[in-house]
Amino acid sequence: MLEVPPDLSDNICMMNERILISADDTIAEVDGVEFQIRNISESDHEGHSWIYLELEDGREFLSYDDGETWTNELDA
Repeated sequence: MLEVPPDLSDNICMMNERILISADDTIAEVDGVEFQIRNISESDHEGHSWIYLELEDGREFLSYDDGETWTNELDA
């Protein structure tokens, strides 16, 4: 089992198992629960692209692989 030193544990980002976005980009299903999308946008900088997602409850997520996986590193 991998142990994380206490001083580094606050920097670990959670990966969500599943976020699905509706075809009209208005609803996100996060781990089986639906939320209104407040903002969704795609950005690119020097060949690196990402999708930014903000939910109605204020949570923010990033995807660096076209929505296959998501991280909430903005909330960390």
